[in-house]
Amino acid sequence: MDRPILEQAWEQFEQVVIQGSLSDQEIRVLVKTLTPEEAIGNPRRRDFPIILGKERVIEAEFAGARAHVFTDSPKEFIGRIADVVSLPLDSNGNRAIFVGVLNAVLRYLGMIEKTLHCRDEEPEQCANEIAAFLKCNHHNATVGLVGLNPAIAESLAKGFGVANVKITDLNPDNVGKSK
Repeated sequence: MDRPILEQAWEQFEQVVIQGSLSDQEIRVLVKTLTPEEAIGNPRRRDFPIILGKERVIEAEFAGARAHVFTDSPKEFIGRIADVVSLPLDSNGNRAIFVGVLNAVLRYLGMIEKTLHCRDEEPEQCANEIAAFLKCNHHNATVGLVGLNPAIAESLAKGFGVANVKITDLNPDNVGKSK
């Protein structure tokens, strides 16, 4: 049986930390729970979960590299990377800290980019790019979206047809509904 993807990411992150001698580096995860404006700016559409108050965005920072993570359980953390590597991934708050720090460190190392949430009208542009990429590479697929992002859902529905888009979401207001 395959190991959960978060466990695999944790193991690979641990190797990156060891190889980069980063264990004792101070990091900070800021959960000044970003306001909707700080997280997403002022987009024209107002149905994003961040704006509706269903989710929050935390910001992790490592050596000037920042990353945003969605969570329903924001919490603060200040410590060394070794502390994050040993953090139990048994709660949404801890998982959010881990993913935020993982992304901030990988951005610092130049292994990934674009770790901050898009702002203003960028979410619509991003949604269109996602749908176009998937349509180009997976013409007639059924597409799954984890977590309802209304802009992405709309773009996917236009590109693949409503019947070919499946969405999972933890918000009870969305479960079992057609959007």
